[in-house]
Amino acid sequence: MANMLQRLKAALADRYRIERELGSGGMATVYLAQDLKHERHVAVKVLRPELAATLGPERFLREIKITANLNHPHILPLLDSGEADGFLFYVMPYVEGESLGDRLKREKQLPIDDALRIAGEVADALGFAHDHNVIHRDIKPENILLEAKHAVVADFGVARAIEQAGETRLTDTGIALGTPAYLSPEQASGGRELDGRSDVYALGCVLYEMLAGEPPFTGPTAESIAYKHLTAEPPPVTDGRPNVPDDVVAAVSKSLEKTPADRYQTAEQLGQALSAVQVGVSASMVKAKRSTPVWLNPVLGVLLLVIAAVVVVWARNTIGHTTPSENPMLAVLPFENLGPPENEYFAAGITDVITARLTGISGLGVISRSSAMHYEDSEKTPREIGQELGIGFILQGTVQRERPGDPTSRVRIVPRLVRVSDNTALWAEAYDAQMSEVFALQSDIAEQVARSLEVSILEPERRVLVDLPTRVPEASDLYLTAMGYSSSRPNENSVAVQLLERAIGLDSGFALAYAKLSGYHSMAFLTGFERSEERLALAKQAVDQALGLEPNLPEAHRALGLYYYRGYRDYQRALEAFSVAAQYLPNDAALLEDVAYIRRRQGAFALAAADFEKAVALNPRSSNAAWQLGVTLAMMRRYAEAAPHLEAAISLGPDDFEPYILAAWNYLAWDSTAERARATLEQMPAGIDPVGDAVVRWYEVNSREGRDGEILERLSQFPGGLFRQQFYLIPKPALYAMVYRRMQDLPRATAYFDSARTLLEQELEETPDDPRVHASLGLVYAGLGMKEEAVRAAERAVRLQPVSRDAMLGPSHLVTLAEVLASVGEHRSAIEQLEHLLSIPAGFWISAAMLRADHRWDPLRSDARFQALLERYQD
Repeated sequence: MANMLQRLKAALADRYRIERELGSGGMATVYLAQDLKHERHVAVKVLRPELAATLGPERFLREIKITANLNHPHILPLLDSGEADGFLFYVMPYVEGESLGDRLKREKQLPIDDALRIAGEVADALGFAHDHNVIHRDIKPENILLEAKHAVVADFGVARAIEQAGETRLTDTGIALGTPAYLSPEQASGGRELDGRSDVYALGCVLYEMLAGEPPFTGPTAESIAYKHLTAEPPPVTDGRPNVPDDVVAAVSKSLEKTPADRYQTAEQLGQALSAVQVGVSASMVKAKRSTPVWLNPVLGVLLLVIAAVVVVWARNTIGHTTPSENPMLAVLPFENLGPPENEYFAAGITDVITARLTGISGLGVISRSSAMHYEDSEKTPREIGQELGIGFILQGTVQRERPGDPTSRVRIVPRLVRVSDNTALWAEAYDAQMSEVFALQSDIAEQVARSLEVSILEPERRVLVDLPTRVPEASDLYLTAMGYSSSRPNENSVAVQLLERAIGLDSGFALAYAKLSGYHSMAFLTGFERSEERLALAKQAVDQALGLEPNLPEAHRALGLYYYRGYRDYQRALEAFSVAAQYLPNDAALLEDVAYIRRRQGAFALAAADFEKAVALNPRSSNAAWQLGVTLAMMRRYAEAAPHLEAAISLGPDDFEPYILAAWNYLAWDSTAERARATLEQMPAGIDPVGDAVVRWYEVNSREGRDGEILERLSQFPGGLFRQQFYLIPKPALYAMVYRRMQDLPRATAYFDSARTLLEQELEETPDDPRVHASLGLVYAGLGMKEEAVRAAERAVRLQPVSRDAMLGPSHLVTLAEVLASVGEHRSAIEQLEHLLSIPAGFWISAAMLRADHRWDPLRSDARFQALLERYQD
């Protein structure tokens, strides 16, 4: 050995002065050396002689040089490599500190924050390398160095270089690539066609060890450990660390899935999940014991790294600067229209733009416009309004336009800033201007409000504030009128689109109008009343125009995020766009809700609920924010907590149909009777449901109680042929068919099922990739006795919208698949699906109470496995 060291020193004497051995492993020995040319310490890694003799030196050196291009703060770079006197070596910087392996030997378990930070930094490094087609293949604590408390990954590409150079001859050396405790199942089985998901598994093992104190699998031999990676489930990480938060447990578990397709598909996804956990959960990490099931806070491929930036921006600008104790809280009440009735939408648009301008000032806390709208024509005093909204100031005013629709007319706006505690007017002014000056006028109002409240406007905020979207009077008029229309109601959406298109026709440089137009188009797609590629193309075309005109326009970045989210469930791009918008819209409750929607789709229901709670605080009179929070809690089967929010949504929006339906559905999921659900639906005023969702829910409630006659009567009163919502598309004949089937009138049931099949197959020709259509077809085919077609259609719906891609709506298709399987006699498979559904956050779609009461599960009632399932799960 001494002769070997002397040979090495001599071979490298012209470049490196070997000082001492630092350590050795299965493939190489590491030496501390002085780089003579650059006068610095380096780590020289020399491959074991038998390995070097087996490898082809030229190919090894060619392969390892690929890693020289990996320039990343958490990757230890390759400085040099070569062959000298039969030695194969490569050189990396010497890191003063220790490896993660050293720290784990000393501490066994790391603080949870440290473990998440280290794993997140390693995931960041892996993601970068994978994007450059470099897989590490040997992630382990010894290859993770800790430099100034940050993780740096060493030996990138070395395992690949050895494998590629050695080809099949490695078995002759007795050297295995990878380390047994951290082998992915595909490595353990001898697979060589690996991808980044193998590194994700290894990092999951490392994170498990940092938390639990030992790797997930141990054993007396490498073979026994490898076998466990292939066949055994790891003990819950909470066995050795009970206070690990639920969503951290979920992230570890997802990383350690046996099948690569079930893991995070990229290291970036894992890093984003851990970043979200660090930002959103670290404050509540210490728990006396686990009191809730793991699935309550899952992270199923959750949030992107950019979500941390979004949260930090809000933590700094929104949360940190809009609390009543630190910054003034303000509500902009609907400006009163002093003109004719046709001017109402224009006045609403004026209020909307002023609110938006104030929302962009980080030193102000601004209540969302949808909450402020509740005080239109209110007789309540400012003090009463202030107490209800938790604010200190109100901006109110009047709007009068001389000749509605005439771009040459003048506009008179009189704003008044009031302190609610004593009804004192702090500032008031009358503005009389041409239509072309309206946007400048609104910017001036916002500046005057900030000045009166002694709030500083940051320079980036001022630039946005003074920017004039258009100088064409008629375009301003059309835009402001369009802003008074809802994007989620089909008729109003259509009117707003027409108005915005006319505004753009008058001013092709009206970037803000393009941005808003994109949002209306993408909402039409999301809500399902026009789910077509043409709508998405229009949304993208409009937002591209907006960004081309004004690359930094926050509303354009928000519209881009909505396009990616609503149209394609591209969460990464959506959140990247939202993070840009959030920098300029620090008080925007709707933007906060947009991020919560994505968190929910990605499965981070606890984090989504927290975001919705913040949105409710900024938007306390919003029915939508209240019921979104309620639905999120219901997904986690927290029905008792969800109910008050859903009931509050009804009181806040008595003319909105959604809260009634959602509250009724929560009651159905909560208990085994339909009494409370029925009572809730009966509160709903007639004629407020434009899509027939109430009819579908009425069907669900009455079918629980066998009220088939009432169902048939209610169905006959609805004129439409298709009930179409974001998460379902059901032909009316299908509901008729199910009622008649339950009544044992099989001829009529068959006839109606066949009519439903015709409608759905026509719909399928127009939208072949719509999961809603395939799900309904599965039920209809099952009703017609077409077993194979039914199962195939239901499975197609699941593939098109899987839980891994949409944790909010994906479970609904699994419920349909289970129903189809039950109805065609595949009871075992149906029960397996239900068991899976009850183990994940899918409480809004299925619950033990629903299984007990709903007639669709009657085929399973005599099955002992089904009864055992009901006993096991008690909602």
